[in-house]
Amino acid sequence: MKKYCLIIALLLYSAGGFAQAITIGEKCPDILLKNIYNYPKKEMKLSGFNADLIILDMWGYYCEACIKALPTIDSLQKKFAGRLQFIAVNIESEAATKAFFAKRKAIQMPGVPFVSGDTVLSKLFPRAFVPWHVWLDKNLVVQYITFGSNATEEHIAAFLSGNKPDLYGLENLPTKKDSLNSLRDFFYYSTITQTVPGANRNNDYGVIKNNRFFLTEEGAKITGLAQTAMEGLHNIKFKPVDTVILEVKQPEKFRRPASVSTTTWDQQHKYNYYLMLPQERKDKAYEYMLTDIQRYFNITITMEKRMVNHYVLIRLDTIDRIKTKGGVKADSLMISSVKHPVDSKNRYMINCPFAAFSRRWQAWVEGILQQPFKDETGYEGNIDVVVDAALIDTHTYDGFKKALNRLGFDLVYATREKTVLVIKDN
Repeated sequence: MKKYCLIIALLLYSAGGFAQAITIGEKCPDILLKNIYNYPKKEMKLSGFNADLIILDMWGYYCEACIKALPTIDSLQKKFAGRLQFIAVNIESEAATKAFFAKRKAIQMPGVPFVSGDTVLSKLFPRAFVPWHVWLDKNLVVQYITFGSNATEEHIAAFLSGNKPDLYGLENLPTKKDSLNSLRDFFYYSTITQTVPGANRNNDYGVIKNNRFFLTEEGAKITGLAQTAMEGLHNIKFKPVDTVILEVKQPEKFRRPASVSTTTWDQQHKYNYYLMLPQERKDKAYEYMLTDIQRYFNITITMEKRMVNHYVLIRLDTIDRIKTKGGVKADSLMISSVKHPVDSKNRYMINCPFAAFSRRWQAWVEGILQQPFKDETGYEGNIDVVVDAALIDTHTYDGFKKALNRLGFDLVYATREKTVLVIKDN
């Protein structure tokens, strides 16, 4: 009887999916991966890859950062072939994953094995977001549970040479951060804390509970906190980013230098802000927030009129090439992206207000080119426009300019007066 119980227990362990989560320093079970595709074998144990380093890339096709990382994964797999093995793991079905790539011809699957519909690895390594990477050594011992952005040539080369890089670990990432419940009996508090990288953000701009007013902003740069405070105080928007002017000795504390990784910089320079007030003093909330930020970071935050660089929309001449001929209103004027691909060769607006056309370009210029936009055309009324998709899908100034030129407009670079946020050292 004992023999049968032992057999049943072993079967349950083999088929039950290893429900216990594994953390750094522990050995991962030698799991038999099934339904592998984009690889010569359909089934294989983890040990069968015979690699000095296995990186489990927990990803999702809904995740733009995951998709953008695919070429890098392909390149790294080729460079460290024989010693490194990436395995792409997602919980979506194989059919849905293949359909995603089939629809997006510009996105190439990297030359690594894919495991979709995963129910085992996601339990062994539960994650709060993607991309989420697990590094296993040749003995399947977990060395890192970390951000996908840490999979770089430098870090992998160091690991394979025996010099373990210092990577930020996610194994203790809280699913719920301290929401200051320990202070629930206070009448007033304001707090600034360091952000936990990767944790979900919880921004509440004016929640009222139990006759208390709460203001919360998490995962923000100093400039972001300053913008929130000043925007709330004066009901104004400082967008895009270049309408915030820094006059400080150490700008790298406010904006990440290109030479510093996002993860490293976020660990040091992103913050959470919490404020609670009696409800009857809620009108003072943003004033208090502004005071707290200036006092803690030893800065002065002001709102000023400055001459700043813009992209200005103007007319090339007085010829009206786009006046509508009437008809049914139609709007397909959008830019193709990795997340939202558009296949049509032309995009158009038919019998639409010019103001809608102008706002669309403003969103593109400020969102992609990261410069303020100003419309100085003076154009009014409804329009018919057809835009060459190849020009706007470049996401570049030259492409935008050529597309507008064909419609009788231009996008020129010039200085214009604008209300800006100025941050200075005290």
